[in-house]
Amino acid sequence: MFAPLIVILALQYGVNGAERFTFGAWIGEGNNWCSPYIGWQKIYENSPLEMIKKQGYGNKKHLILGGEAALWTEQADSANIDMKLWPRSAAMAERLWSEPNSKWHHAEHRMLKHRQRLVELQKINADSLEPEWCLQNQGSCYA
Repeated sequence: MFAPLIVILALQYGVNGAERFTFGAWIGEGNNWCSPYIGWQKIYENSPLEMIKKQGYGNKKHLILGGEAALWTEQADSANIDMKLWPRSAAMAERLWSEPNSKWHHAEHRMLKHRQRLVELQKINADSLEPEWCLQNQGSCYA
């Protein structure tokens, strides 16, 4: 199942942009218009390169221009937008920037550090990404 974020992968051909292809993905089928909720882990597991390979453009990966994420507000408002937007967009940013071969649990420590940095700077109203016990006992929660 894909995550309910929209990612646009644009493949541009030619100097004058004569031909462009845009792929919308990560929307997928859900139970209904607002469920199930998709966390940052699912976002991290989606690979833009795998998407273009499935479309038959695997040899054009060097032409990927970027991606875009949208947060649908059916389950978000001004009181909870930070806690929904930042973990998932940070996961997507790492995926788009570096296309890691590793799974989400290898990125978890970076995600937790990033969240803590933003909280300490008082830039976001962040929800916890994991129980505090897991942070204190790293490696014990997802064995």
